[in-house]
Amino acid sequence: MNWLCVRCHREFPYKPEKIGIDDFGIYVFCPYCNRRNELINIGKDGRTVLLQTSA
Repeated sequence: MNWLCVRCHREFPYKPEKIGIDDFGIYVFCPYCNRRNELINIGKDGRTVLLQTSA
């Protein structure tokens, strides 16, 4: 599974330890251009399933 940066459109590998959360939400930074890529939790029943948003 890979993430796709919304700015530079480069793929980078999924690494759970690189996912962050703060007052603005869940995110992962692109290692190439340092763009903050927003994630949302779409899990149900207490599961965590992350989806990258396109904004």
